[in-house]
Amino acid sequence: MISIRILLFLIPILMLITFMVWWSQGKRSRHDLSEKELSYLRYGLIGSIISIVALGVVLRVTDTSTSDRDAEYVPPHMEEGKLVPGSFKEPEEPDADTKED
Repeated sequence: MISIRILLFLIPILMLITFMVWWSQGKRSRHDLSEKELSYLRYGLIGSIISIVALGVVLRVTDTSTSDRDAEYVPPHMEEGKLVPGSFKEPEEPDADTKED
């Protein structure tokens, strides 16, 4: 899971590095590129977009986080002289007697 997130982070950086190398070579317009280079650029851009979308979908589908969106954050605090780390606590269920109609 972490490797997919790292890959999602690295794809735009690699695209930027590729663009900067292309820019530094003096090829600043479409007319400076040969048809072969232009097709590589198009395929690379399309492939990168497809990769980012596919990896995003994989992350969404395989998300195994058990946290609930309604969970309440309890910050770190001291209990009996020991530091208790912060965590998310599930909201308490109201008793049947205290429910409002």
